[in-house]
Amino acid sequence: MKLRVSLLIASGLALAGCSGDKTDYAGVADRLTSRVTTPRIETPRVDGPETVSHQRPHLMDAYGRYVQIKGINVSGSHKAPPSEDHIKIGGDDDPMAERTRPSRYPLVDTDRVDCLNEMPIPSDCLETGPDGSVCTDSDTCTVDYLASPFPLDEADRWFGQMASLGFNSVRLITNWESIQPYRPNSEICKTSERYTDECYDLEYLAYYEALIAKARDYGIYVLVDMHQDIFSRHIMTYYNESPSYRDAGETLDAIPGTLDHTILSLFPPYTDWVRGHGAPRWVVQTALPEKKMSSKYWGMFRGIGGLTNRDGSLNLGLLGTLQSLLERFDPGGGVPPWLPDILDSAPETRFEVNETSDILPLTPWIASGLLSLDVDRSFAALFAGDTIFPNLVVDDDGLTKRKTDATNAQAPDLKTYLQGHYIGSFLELAKRAKSFDNVIGYDVINEPVGVFLMMALGGVFKQLVGLPDECAAPVDCMLPEGCDPDSEQWPTCLPEDLLEEGELPEDAYERLSGVAGLQFECIDERGLDGSDQPSGPTKWCRSLTDKPATENPLVLYGARFEDTVISFLGAELGGEIFSLIKGLQLLPTDAHPYTMYQWGLDEVATGAALGINFGFEQNHLQPFYETVGQAIQGEDPNAIIWFEPATSIRMITGPMQFWDQPLTRPKGIDQLVFAPHWYPDIYPQLGINSQPRQFNSDEWLYRDFTEPLRKHMEEAPTWLGNMPIVFGEFGTYFNLRLREKDLDPAQAKEISAHVLNSYYEAFEELGLGNMVWCFSATNDAKYGEDWNHEDFSVIGPDGEPRAWPAFVRPYARATSGKLITQHFVSQYHFWDPVQGVPRPTGDYELRMQRRESDEPTEVFVPRRQYPNGFYVWLSDGSAFFDHERQILYWYPSADAPKTNHRLHIQPRSTIREALDWAYFFDEESVLIGHQPGSFPVEVSQ
Repeated sequence: MKLRVSLLIASGLALAGCSGDKTDYAGVADRLTSRVTTPRIETPRVDGPETVSHQRPHLMDAYGRYVQIKGINVSGSHKAPPSEDHIKIGGDDDPMAERTRPSRYPLVDTDRVDCLNEMPIPSDCLETGPDGSVCTDSDTCTVDYLASPFPLDEADRWFGQMASLGFNSVRLITNWESIQPYRPNSEICKTSERYTDECYDLEYLAYYEALIAKARDYGIYVLVDMHQDIFSRHIMTYYNESPSYRDAGETLDAIPGTLDHTILSLFPPYTDWVRGHGAPRWVVQTALPEKKMSSKYWGMFRGIGGLTNRDGSLNLGLLGTLQSLLERFDPGGGVPPWLPDILDSAPETRFEVNETSDILPLTPWIASGLLSLDVDRSFAALFAGDTIFPNLVVDDDGLTKRKTDATNAQAPDLKTYLQGHYIGSFLELAKRAKSFDNVIGYDVINEPVGVFLMMALGGVFKQLVGLPDECAAPVDCMLPEGCDPDSEQWPTCLPEDLLEEGELPEDAYERLSGVAGLQFECIDERGLDGSDQPSGPTKWCRSLTDKPATENPLVLYGARFEDTVISFLGAELGGEIFSLIKGLQLLPTDAHPYTMYQWGLDEVATGAALGINFGFEQNHLQPFYETVGQAIQGEDPNAIIWFEPATSIRMITGPMQFWDQPLTRPKGIDQLVFAPHWYPDIYPQLGINSQPRQFNSDEWLYRDFTEPLRKHMEEAPTWLGNMPIVFGEFGTYFNLRLREKDLDPAQAKEISAHVLNSYYEAFEELGLGNMVWCFSATNDAKYGEDWNHEDFSVIGPDGEPRAWPAFVRPYARATSGKLITQHFVSQYHFWDPVQGVPRPTGDYELRMQRRESDEPTEVFVPRRQYPNGFYVWLSDGSAFFDHERQILYWYPSADAPKTNHRLHIQPRSTIREALDWAYFFDEESVLIGHQPGSFPVEVSQ
């Protein structure tokens, strides 16, 4: 091999000055971490002195280099604040052990079995509020996100690990509750130096600021991310992961996938929950004013409340209906052996639908949000509270009221109030983040929900079913409207079927008056019977029984929902189904104003509730981005606003001008980045407490994600104008199952690695920046990131990277010329053999246009992929390697017009001969071979 080779024994001589001193690579890295912007270009006009301004679709640093984002979301575990208690049974000896019943708030004694397991949680297991009652009554329980994603004294370890794995940026997750955990001007905030009067958590804000500073020490850019998922962790439901039941003295485990397992999952003892993340409790209470969020039953399946009558006795009517339906669908099956266990779960008192959240423990968790009226109304209050709830305002005491009941005639509507405080919280972050040149922007909101199906259906239900009959006493509910002894129609209006044999109408009326109160209540819109106000508000009839509708006089005399069910399913089955729906509180079964109030539908404007499902992005989400983005820009003039589309009908149809009216460029914001998310179909099958999705072992080996990603990419020039695109989330589960195995962590990891490799190959093909979901310092073998069984973290339970050959790959961190292409051949890449050509595993290729900056192109070259060193070929220029930071600095030298530069990396290998290379790097040692130009400089055609 004819090479001119020099062996530079002195380590670190690269980039040395004339004196031969060792290069200060730390200083170089620090200097090159600089403020990022989204540049514009001004084009002269031919019809006037002005220019036409265009945003370029790039992120560029202060030295005019093109920044390529390869980031990671930090952290998935932020959704479970450290102040919660969810304790593993038996300690850490068994990594797959289940946990005790979770608690949103700290338990005062984690040694007490009842504190860990009972539901409802005993009140003396929770903190005491300032008034001496349990803290849930006053919303003063401890909420603390310090040490999430990790304690500050661990920041060097984790940011160092991220940098060593090649991540040059993090999407640093925070949420509204982290910043403002209590309602503004609450007494708890006025008496603690930790909080401002607006209840901003100063300790948390200082912690978040310290994380930004520490990230900079490792050359890591930070995207400030105000995160949420289905609105709030306070919208939640408990469930039992591994339900069992007693039968003939034995305890039997319910079989996953069976009806037994599904039903029993909803009942105690609970071991996990499905919930959201983001907004604090006081925000949820503002959006859902009818909810009794201090209820000890909060988070329990609402159907459990119906097992008990108001007097504390078992609801035998409902149980009879259940037994009848089971016999109907399983003739001869008898009484299920698990029914006694369900009866043991009956609460001591009945609880109503507004004493718990309405979501179910569905998998995937996003289905819980899309089928939740609570989630719908919460987002509607934030984005469109002025039109969806036109009669509601937030009074000076912080309570949501009707305009007519507010003491402040100028009280803000829900949208104005909530968006104002959302912006206030965001600005507290911006005040601290704006001084750091490694902050690359602000992500306004994560995955905003834009589907309001349940709210629309509820509004339609209210309109179609109509009001029940007015009444003065319960007996009026058993008779046709206006039929009483004082009416002109009496006694002919009295139906014959209500008369007993030989009974006089007056005697029948007296008899019915005596029993009517057992079947009906005559109440106003807030559930009051007005007994102390004879001439008080209007009252309407509401049934107290869950018995089959065919036996309910309301059916005979005009109630519509019951009649509809019977018409559709027949008298017998329809009656039983109606009874079940009402008894388990699955749906509202009448349009009584108090029923509508309990379900949160009383103040919903039906037309607006229907309309928000169409054109949501353009009519509501875009103005939100503009309002929040302009406010952040006002605080931080260098701000880059990152935004994404909604979770809406567009997920199925794509952006369509005549259907969804998609986002266009938010106005009044100087710098923007479009940051969509995309995940392939890796989610569990829809169900309650479903198992992880099963796949064939080779199902994901050859999938190409390029075209699905391209569709999102094309939105920017099509609808949003020219702007940079960075995928803010993508990733995969690590707890997938194989069909031939129940759960094999090694095989599941291989599938996950193939999925990740397909992502990164597509991003390389399209030249797209990306941020993988996710990092978690506390990843758990069973519970993943401890939120809805998500297990996406590329850092495993042992704190080490998993599936790393897929994502630890060489890439250009910053290029001195415009990127043309880059590509890496990982061990997972499919390569069809070519006769006589060895498989090119480990090869990396970078091409870029003529350099525009005198600063170097930076290429991350991981020692994990090149443990024995690597060869470098250059079209021109020189290269130096910072082995500690694993960064190759390349200074192209060719400067002719239309020049293209090329770099190639290949691992040292015993099966491939390397020829005509320019450099060989191995840790601190450098071999200099052929002068750059070992392959020709390319010229654009």
